[in-house]
Amino acid sequence: MFYLTQGLPLNWLSAYLEGIQQVSPKDIHNTFGEFIGEGNLDDMVTVVVGDPVIVEAGLKNLGPLYIIEPR
Repeated sequence: MFYLTQGLPLNWLSAYLEGIQQVSPKDIHNTFGEFIGEGNLDDMVTVVVGDPVIVEAGLKNLGPLYIIEPR
């Protein structure tokens, strides 16, 4: 019913998933280079959500690491 109220075809979800599965790492790399480019990497911020105990070790070599704890 949601698909119909939004004007989407009944096969929207399966078509969406098929489209995502056709995206390759090279496609992502090319699009990144087109819109971001090499010159803007210094201004980039990566946000990782998860358990710091699990992900912290793998992230330390990427640059400064700031852990924000929930209140």
